[in-house]
Amino acid sequence: MLFLVVPSGAPSNVTLTPRGKHSLLVFWNAPRDQRWDGEQKKYNVCYSFDEKSSNPLCHGLTSSNSLNLDGLNSATKYFVTVSTVTYDGRRWLTGPQSVEVSQITNGGKYELK
Repeated sequence: MLFLVVPSGAPSNVTLTPRGKHSLLVFWNAPRDQRWDGEQKKYNVCYSFDEKSSNPLCHGLTSSNSLNLDGLNSATKYFVTVSTVTYDGRRWLTGPQSVEVSQITNGGKYELK
């Protein structure tokens, strides 16, 4: 049985690259190993139309350092964060979020809201 603490490090160098009209590729660097504080290292990618949203959409857990966000609106600005997640034997523990970054999807003319 594992009893570990929430990860103390956030992913860094989060970048977004448009991949067509309805997709963004999200890439990030892992926190230093000593900041994971757990096993089964995963990430949670969250995104929103609004900067610093209190209710973003989250993609779910991935063990990769990149993720394609598909099904997005074209010519729309998205704000994205990535969090570290570990498992303590009983539940998933989410660490701090990365710095929020933004990118506009391709296609058409972007209009300010």
